[in-house]
Amino acid sequence: KFVWILGGVVVGFWFLFSNILFQKRILKSRSVFPLDRKIRTTDVRDLLEEYNTKLPVYLCDEVETPCLFGMLHPAIYVTSEVVNDGAVVRHVITHEITHYLHRDHIWGYARGLCLVVHWYNPLVWCAAILSRNDAELACDEGAIVRLGETERASYGRTLIALTCEKTPAVLLTATTMTGSSKSIKERITMLIKRPKMKKYVGFLVVLVSLLCVGCTFTGANSEEKKQDVVTKTDNTETENIVIGTISEKEELREEEQEQLRVELELRQQEVEQSTKKSQLLKQKLRLLKQKKAEQH
Repeated sequence: KFVWILGGVVVGFWFLFSNILFQKRILKSRSVFPLDRKIRTTDVRDLLEEYNTKLPVYLCDEVETPCLFGMLHPAIYVTSEVVNDGAVVRHVITHEITHYLHRDHIWGYARGLCLVVHWYNPLVWCAAILSRNDAELACDEGAIVRLGETERASYGRTLIALTCEKTPAVLLTATTMTGSSKSIKERITMLIKRPKMKKYVGFLVVLVSLLCVGCTFTGANSEEKKQDVVTKTDNTETENIVIGTISEKEELREEEQEQLRVELELRQQEVEQSTKKSQLLKQKLRLLKQKKAEQH
């Protein structure tokens, strides 16, 4: 029991310290986002009013990616690199508002409490990580519902563009638009591979329509039967159009998926290269410090 209490105190202190430190960092560096500013036809104030929320929005470069943070007074934090693109701002604000509507900023504290109590159980840590990933997947789908189906590909590109070197800590309650390489790939795949309407579904819809028409006009006279033949011909043409449209959409979806995969791989290569460069710079600085220490 003593070991369990000691472990809980250590993890609880780590949980509080990491979130308090993060809060101090963003409070020192944040500035109020100009809501009246139009960014390539995107009005942030109108966007917030559209979703019926009064969340404050701040500019802050102390965060790696845009996020929602705060339990009692949640706020949206965006980085300066996204404010010049209207589409990206729209995606970011919608994403974080969806997090707020899903109460993910509160679930973050609930996950932290579970980890404090069950710090000794690796399954709980795995569950917390998976819960965070599921929250991001649900948020992506919720954001697409609000943005519209036509925004799927561009929203995916926004996620790719915001991919950064650091993976968010599981004890940090702030939401995030980035994640591990595996989680980003999963999110991009889920964005493109939305539930598809198969060809046979369209065929069954038309078949049921034909059966309904046949049952309705069973006792018809010869003229009505001729009209029935014309109707069936029209329905067959409709069936072909439906199936053809579905096939075209599936082909376009596969092309979009391949393009996003390529863009994601390129972005990950850029991140890896920048990580290697930063590591080399740190090594050089250490060597310089050692040389100066030896000279003295």
